[in-house]
Formats: sequence, C-alpha cells, structure tokens
Amino acid sequence: MSEAGDSLEIRPESKQTTGSADTPKTAEIQKTSLDAILVFGQGPVIEKDTRLKAGETPKGKGSEDINFWGKTLAEAAAQLYKRGQTREIIIMGGRTGGAEYDSEADLIAQALVAHGVPAHAIKKEDMSTNTLENLVNVLNEQLDKQPRYNNLGILTANYHLPRTQMLMELFDIPYKSAFSAEEVLRYVARERENWDNDKLLEIERRLNMGEASKAPASSKDKVDTFYQEKQGTEKKNIVRRGQEEDVWSKALLDMPEYWISYVGRLQSGEDKADFGCSRSENACRKV
Repeated sequence: MSEAGDSLEIRPESKQTTGSADTPKTAEIQKTSLDAILVFGQGPVIEKDTRLKAGETPKGKGSEDINFWGKTLAEAAAQLYKRGQTREIIIMGGRTGGAEYDSEADLIAQALVAHGVPAHAIKKEDMSTNTLENLVNVLNEQLDKQPRYNNLGILTANYHLPRTQMLMELFDIPYKSAFSAEEVLRYVARERENWDNDKLLEIERRLNMGEASKAPASSKDKVDTFYQEKQGTEKKNIVRRGQEEDVWSKALLDMPEYWISYVGRLQSGEDKADFGCSRSENACRKV
C-alpha cells in the first residue's frame, strides 16, 4: 500500500485472541488514527442496468448508481473507519451523471451507511466534476476551516493513486498516508484464517494489466477477462485507465497553466487555517 509521511498500516500489531478480528488493538488505533480520509470519487455516475453514464439514458432520477470502482471505495473506506484508522470520511464527487441525478458523493455516502458507517462521520464535497475541482472545493469548504485537520489520509482507486499524490503536493496539502482501495480490501480478504478467495480473485482480475491488454477473445482463443464481462462505462479496463492517468499526469508537469488557474480559486482569509503559509502562494512556487 502506498504511503506518504509517517508510516500507517491497517493491520493490527498482533492478532487478538478474543473479540472481533476486525478490531485492532487499542494502542494501534491510537498510533495510526487519522483526523479524516479524503475519498476521491470515481465517476461518472451511471445507470443501474445499462451501466452507461446516467445522463445518456432516459430512465431519470432513481436509476443512478456508482460503478464498481466507487463501490470498492465505499467498502474500503468503511473498513478503515470501523478499524479505527480514521474519525471522519470526506467524500468528493459531483453530479457527473447530470444535474438531476444524485452526486458521486451522495451515492458513496449511501454505500458507506449500508456498510455500517454512521452518518455523522461522513462529510461530502459534491460540487466537483474533476479531481482539480475536488481539491479546490474541499480546501475551501472543509480542510481550511476550523477545526484544523492535522492528520489526513487519501483513498482512491489503484490506477488513480499516483496522480492524486502528485496533486496533493501541487496544492500543498500535507497528508500522512495514501491508500489504494483495492489494496485495503486485499489485506482484509487475507486477514482471517479462511481467506476470502472470491474477493482476492476479483481484485486480481481487475488489476491484471496483462489480461486487460489482450485483444477481444476469438472463438479459438478465449480470454476470460474481468472487463469483457462488464457493460457500459465499466468496460473501460485498467490499461486504458492507466494510460489516461499518464496523459493527465504529464499535463500537470508539462503544462502548469492547466492546473494553475484552479489555484486561483482558493480562498484566503484570517478565518482559514493555512498550515503556516499561503497555500496558493506555495502552489505557485512549484511552477
């Protein structure tokens, strides 16, 4: 699992002999607890049956859903919360299926509650339609307001993690740990004596770059890949998603004008905690 800053691991220091295997030792909770984790939504909001972008179907409000990447985020965030790794979960993601549908943040929050996370531990940034807007809005609306968040973690999909970490640095947001949702669930699946082999196989198939890069199967050479079984927007495989992430990451490095305009949207003022400096000024120094 990728990490930044101080070490943070989801595993307990030793197995408990009594009680739930899901609960680490108290000392470990105190050692690793975060003020909040930032959950980066994985859009767009889609339609339940076709798995197409919700706005491209005529089914209307009530038919929307998050893709399997978003559902994995909710499951992983719930595991981190229930294990005492974080006190709050801040979900980011707007109405990427269309204005009439629930936002990514709304849908992930609903999934979190279904996984047993109390509503009071969930906050939402639901006005953004891309990762840059996510960070601007969450800074303005939550992170730079009192009470101050001293220890942050980030949680996102496996393929999205490198660019997310780059953006956290560009926007001068200190964080303690970075989690891949798939790696969190892989750990959980291996934690008990009886491994959750179905979950492990699903993650293995999802992240298998070699299988995902193969051409569609012919009748003579059938390749049973995870993505060939999907519909709509979920057919986009890990290779293509990774390639798109590489393009966006290169744009961040080669074309600062692409992201620097977002820095100008950051608010300032005496009521804002700024981690001891002017955040927008710091970000501009990175150009």
